[in-house]
Amino acid sequence: MADPREPAIYRLPNELLLKIASLLRAPQSRAARLDLTSLSLVAKRLRQIAEDSLYRDLSHERLHIAPILRTLLSRPELALKVVSLGVLVLRKHASFGRASTTSFDYEALGDACLAKLEEMGYGSKHPWYKAVEARIGSALAGVLLTMLPRLRNLSMHILDVCFGSMPYTSDPAISLFGTENLPSPAVALFNSLTHLSIPAAHISMLTSDLQDLRSLVITDMIFDHMGRLQGPGTLPIGPRLTTLMLTIHLMAVAFTPAVVNGHFRLEYLIEALGCYSLETFHLTIFADGMVEWNVNSVYGLNSSIFSQICLVSMNRS
Repeated sequence: MADPREPAIYRLPNELLLKIASLLRAPQSRAARLDLTSLSLVAKRLRQIAEDSLYRDLSHERLHIAPILRTLLSRPELALKVVSLGVLVLRKHASFGRASTTSFDYEALGDACLAKLEEMGYGSKHPWYKAVEARIGSALAGVLLTMLPRLRNLSMHILDVCFGSMPYTSDPAISLFGTENLPSPAVALFNSLTHLSIPAAHISMLTSDLQDLRSLVITDMIFDHMGRLQGPGTLPIGPRLTTLMLTIHLMAVAFTPAVVNGHFRLEYLIEALGCYSLETFHLTIFADGMVEWNVNSVYGLNSSIFSQICLVSMNRS
């Protein structure tokens, strides 16, 4: 029986308190997170409720993962709450681009990550250890990913440089883990993802076992990415995929029908993915910075119709 001396809000069931906290979080903004942080300081019970909402969805934390990583290393029970994550990191020192007045202790964070790697069996000679030792942001992000067994939604963007039209790395696994071989916690993570959003430069990650993936977003695809596809079934994630969203950039290239028919047919991507059971397909094509075509919620498409959509879009540019 609830103590009648408690404030009325403490007598509410946890389910209702979680709903209230989720409404505080609804606008994905710094102000919303400050509201939840304030709520967590009110009382022990409300702290648990606020933390559930604070850490369940970290998809808006794309600009600076270091504070999140520090918190989860010191309080690993919070990692079990994370369902959604956004990662936007550089393959440079984690402090790169940060204001010089920032007092964040990257050395202490790096030391904690090195201890975590040693715990997983990665010693001082492993490339991942070396990258963390150098405090490379993407390698720290790799440590973070191995700590999130309940992650289901991942948006991942790893940059080689922070400028240019296509700054994303083409070897994301090496950027994160030092080698192409994923550590076992990362394998388990990718196995359980239901939604993944990546730039086309990271398409090599699709060779991982993504057996539960239902929704895939590929952005910033250009002519070169399509040309690197290896053929049907080489990105075998498709049998359960129901939603596919593509953003394609057609710039600085003379696209004639002959070029399109020979090299840039969407059916090649569909065949590589093996996703023949799509329910929703969303295609956005940019030509010289202008949106040329946008298809949303197209049902029952076969490979020939994908190719026709691509051709129509490019003929309009």
